[in-house]
Amino acid sequence: MNKDQAILKTFVEEIFVNEQDSVSNILKAYGLENSILQIIKRVNDPAYFSELDNPDFIKSLSSSFIVRVNSRIEEISNAFEKKEVEYVIGQISEHLLIKLIHTSSLETSVVLNQISKGLKTSCELNGWDYHQLNRMVKFELLHGIAAKYENGTTTTDTIRVVKNQSHCYYCWKGNPKDLEDLAFSLKDKKVVKSKVDFTKLFENHENDISVKVYEDKLEYLIVLFDQLNHLKLISVKGGRVGHFTPIRRYTIDLSGEVLIKRNPKHIKYGIMKDQQKAHSLVQDVQNLLSPYLTS
Repeated sequence: MNKDQAILKTFVEEIFVNEQDSVSNILKAYGLENSILQIIKRVNDPAYFSELDNPDFIKSLSSSFIVRVNSRIEEISNAFEKKEVEYVIGQISEHLLIKLIHTSSLETSVVLNQISKGLKTSCELNGWDYHQLNRMVKFELLHGIAAKYENGTTTTDTIRVVKNQSHCYYCWKGNPKDLEDLAFSLKDKKVVKSKVDFTKLFENHENDISVKVYEDKLEYLIVLFDQLNHLKLISVKGGRVGHFTPIRRYTIDLSGEVLIKRNPKHIKYGIMKDQQKAHSLVQDVQNLLSPYLTS
């Protein structure tokens, strides 16, 4: 596997938990790998960051991306396959747009307006339906909250607005009383502020929830839910999401700000690089969870 393949593989794994192989096959089969890779590089590699501070470049980049991608999609004759590819591109586009907003030093409204111009230009030149393309790449959702961002909403809030369109929650696989005990222990350890709010992560909630977590216990929280998943004490309901998704969406710090501002997998990998810290955290969490494995 060369460097470019590794970059694309990592990116796909971030979005499509347990589906990375099938998604990679789709991208390869329809010749979409290189088009997506070029944008991934620009939003992830500091060597390209200065380009993303140029409004004209953002317009050109978005126009080029949609032309390459949609030209491929138009060639698909099978309706089912076309829908499948459109779904994959929609998920990828949403992720790329959020990364672009994070990376560029331009105001969010400027970034979104330039992307909009790029999409419109592509549609005008190729006779495509602008609104249909917007829906496919999830752009209307982000563009619709640009004004809110300019009025003081943070970039992490932008991600929360995007991600909270579908609710997800944990399913506790052990004894129900053990969940109550775990919530009590986490409050006692000053990991979470409220044991009641913590247990809401395990309820099929219709409205958004917020679970306050002590910021200095973020790494503990990441290891905790990684171990809960590894030990099969939890599963996730509510769409194609990974085991970190509910805590990423619904946890906040004590001041009410989004707690998890980076991909939880990246936080996990950072922990594992420090073997002594990783061993200590994992051991602590396993000691906490061990009674629930036999009850």
